Amino acid sequence: MKISNYLIIVLSAALISCSEDFIDIAPESELSVANFFQDAGDVEQAVIGVYDALQANGQYGYNFPYFMEIRSDNSTIQDLGRGNFRYGDFETFELDVSNIVVDQSWKACYNGIQRCNVVLNRIGDIDMNQTIKDQRIAEVKFIRALTYFNMVRIWGGLPLVTNEVKDPFEAFGRGRASVNDIYAQIINDLTDALDGGLPDVDPSGRVTEVAVRTLLGKVYLTRQQYTLAESMLQSVVDKGSHSLLADINEVFDIDNANNAESIFEIQFVEDQNEGSSFANLFAPSGADDLIGNVGSTVGDNIPTESLVSLYDSTDARLVASIGQVVTASDDTSYYSRKFTDVPSINFNSDRNFIVLRYADVLLMLAEAINEGGYAAGGAPFDYLNQVRTRAGLPAYDAATLGDQTSFRNAVLEERRLELALENHRWFDLVRTGTAINTMAQQGFTIANHQLLYPIPQNEININPTGLTQNPGY
Repeated sequence: MKISNYLIIVLSAALISCSEDFIDIAPESELSVANFFQDAGDVEQAVIGVYDALQANGQYGYNFPYFMEIRSDNSTIQDLGRGNFRYGDFETFELDVSNIVVDQSWKACYNGIQRCNVVLNRIGDIDMNQTIKDQRIAEVKFIRALTYFNMVRIWGGLPLVTNEVKDPFEAFGRGRASVNDIYAQIINDLTDALDGGLPDVDPSGRVTEVAVRTLLGKVYLTRQQYTLAESMLQSVVDKGSHSLLADINEVFDIDNANNAESIFEIQFVEDQNEGSSFANLFAPSGADDLIGNVGSTVGDNIPTESLVSLYDSTDARLVASIGQVVTASDDTSYYSRKFTDVPSINFNSDRNFIVLRYADVLLMLAEAINEGGYAAGGAPFDYLNQVRTRAGLPAYDAATLGDQTSFRNAVLEERRLELALENHRWFDLVRTGTAINTMAQQGFTIANHQLLYPIPQNEININPTGLTQNPGY
């Protein structure tokens, strides 16, 4: 049973949310908050609200593919002018400080942070089973770490809030913490979560210890702490609780959610009006058959020719990841097979979003080992080749990848092929220092400051003594 079945009980905005702006967080209501946290049942509902924040349009529910895929060479938007270019500007690198999508995501992320902080601030006083309490604290710390990890990669340094904001005046003048301080908090939260007694597997989709270890490994890799990344990711492999599915198509089978390869998914359930938007959002305009003629087709996150042409014709991931369809206007368009579904109503599908999966672990582990020193065979080749051979491709060896640089490039390419359209590509390019050159090959001349996004001007206007703009915007 998916955790989304629990999500039908979501705390009201008055209970555990921010208002429209981070620094304008509504003060707690004595009736709705102070009196709410009374027993274990209240804690369960509050933790559900924490998970629910990840579904928000400003996070995984809608916006993140613009930040993480469409920005890159992987995908495009059919109508750049849609919404007064608020989405198209992500692709063309013409974002300005007033972009409403960037503003919406800033608010949604801090809304999620506030929900986490409320739970962590109040759960200690609740009389409940200690094992369950420890697990819920670990889950919430994972989600707070994941949210800050996304934020620091999007905006760089930003206000670091780890306590419940009860008074809106608390936030005035709050400045931007350094990138190092943000990462220190992320690592602290994840390290704490490792001690929470979480299971290795949870069929309902809750956070597991393996998810914590995987995210911590990804954080270490991003920070170029390769020895720590290797150790953490190796521990995931050694646990043996997850594995590659034999058939890549099964990974994205909508009836196979939370499978043995999936480590953490954002859960959506259409019949409780907790559905996802991806089926409609990513279907090419006019490709109504793809969504069973239910609702609209938007045409965003469309695979680029650059991505499609990279696949070998024998690569099983080509068919599993990308399809072609003839639209109502007789145009032929690519689309992502990973997100297709027939929604119950417009923008309301059962399609989950996979955040972490085992193939990512293997590729990150291969990269971490290689960055520690090239070896002409052994474990890094084994981990890389597990992913390749599952796709039906020949294994690499020292004759094909004869040095550290060629192995590094091969892993980056394999990540593009394996994890296409799953919100990894832009961060991979930035992390490996290849974003500017890669986008130049796609015809975009971008400056170094465009590796980060602008701080929303609305936030600076209401916190002028605390927030400063990213250079170049």
